[in-house]
Amino acid sequence: MNEAILRNATSSSGTDAGVPGATRVLLPANQTVTIRNPGYPGYEANTRLEWLFESPPNTRIRIVVSYLSLESTYRCQADYLELLDGLRGLPQWNSTGRYCSRRHRGTVFTSSGSIARMRFVTDVSVQRRGFRIVAKAICGGYLTARRGELSSSFSTSSSSSSDSYPRSADCTWVIEVRPGRTVEFRFLSLDVRSDNAQCQQDFVSLRNGPESGSPFLLVNPEQGQQQNGRLCRSALPSATNTSSNFLRIEMKANGDENVGSGFRLRYREVGLGCGGNIHLSSSSSDLSEFVISSPSYPSSPPAHAECVWVVMAPSGRRVQVDFLDQFYIHPSPGCANEGVEVRDGGTEHSSLMDRFCRDKPSTQKSSGNALYVRYYSNLDSPNIGFKAKVKIGLVFFPPYFCHFNYVLKD
Repeated sequence: MNEAILRNATSSSGTDAGVPGATRVLLPANQTVTIRNPGYPGYEANTRLEWLFESPPNTRIRIVVSYLSLESTYRCQADYLELLDGLRGLPQWNSTGRYCSRRHRGTVFTSSGSIARMRFVTDVSVQRRGFRIVAKAICGGYLTARRGELSSSFSTSSSSSSDSYPRSADCTWVIEVRPGRTVEFRFLSLDVRSDNAQCQQDFVSLRNGPESGSPFLLVNPEQGQQQNGRLCRSALPSATNTSSNFLRIEMKANGDENVGSGFRLRYREVGLGCGGNIHLSSSSSDLSEFVISSPSYPSSPPAHAECVWVVMAPSGRRVQVDFLDQFYIHPSPGCANEGVEVRDGGTEHSSLMDRFCRDKPSTQKSSGNALYVRYYSNLDSPNIGFKAKVKIGLVFFPPYFCHFNYVLKD
């Protein structure tokens, strides 16, 4: 495998991803890149450097922190290495963590799309040896086009055949279309090696939502009623629709040299579904509130449905969600079977406010300007579901403390 080493990297011109002064690092499919801090081993005080990583379309970026020797402080407030993900493959940066301790050696970061950032910051006090990371492009990616084709073909070395998938493939693609739409997809080819229809070696799985725990789409034509969520061999499933505006595709291979050519599918945005990113605006009454609901409400949604909404309010404002009508969710311990999940922030990792599956919830309010709402059902016959209104919440000001002078008279 080819490897490039960037030593004493400094600033270069900005890029289209909006990171002025960052060193741009292009990651072709057949090469790893090793980056060390300037002056390694050792670094200067008061350093602030950034790197912008870019990989080919429909790929992701994997960064391994192979060595780290920095001033270790609580929450890495002095010297630190910070990794940021370009959410959905766009320059919407989300910090995944700061690293400064030896226990952070071996940290593996995987981007959601084809761009990522790395930031190295030091203060004036203690200096140690520095850091070394290894970055490379891997299969997977985040697709937001309204229609397109997706192939598992990916070369990880100059000697690999571009017509086959990596023999140790661990790939994830997420297709997102506009809110209120669904994803229709059709396999054009399928050649994934496995000894039997249960796909115990290499396989592809499809999920009805963007998360790793989203419900499987059970479409294997060789498995009949005993579906396990895996596709393999060469039997093509019928054209299928998701019930949300997300389709997650995962591919895993067990490392055998005997691999196939993989898969190729075509997808397009269709119909009415649920979920998506909602940007509320105080400057327009049309965008100051938005109604969300489970699919087909007030009729029953499809089996194994999932919808995820990320609601954003203007800076300095909160997001408020008011549940309307009746709340028809099958109750279960811990709301494991179906429910509505609300998180205080914009991602699945944000602080959990609550999961609801019994009585209609009271009004929920975020502490910041983002709220994550997820409807999910793992049932073959789900209940009707829910309906809610999301809107811009009131601005909350800190209390004012008033001081009065009293004059006592005889």
